[in-house]
Amino acid sequence: MDGSILFIMVGKMESLCPICLKAIPARKYKQGAEVFIEKTCLEHGTFTNKIAKDAKRFFDKTFSVEGKPFNPSCTYTNLQSIKY
Repeated sequence: MDGSILFIMVGKMESLCPICLKAIPARKYKQGAEVFIEKTCLEHGTFTNKIAKDAKRFFDKTFSVEGKPFNPSCTYTNLQSIKY
């Protein structure tokens, strides 16, 4: 892989500025095997964070942990109680 950026997520999305916590425009993209989010605050500049080191796993909606099938009804709250 040459590390070139492949933009995957299409459409509008927002994130929070890590300084002022305002909602700001953002985009997710794949670079190599990793997934990043890039967001720009007009006041504080652009921030880039890696959100996944394995893009294939990140976008795999059927991923299961130790034989536990993916459950699309899981919420963040429910996921906190799952024992791995």
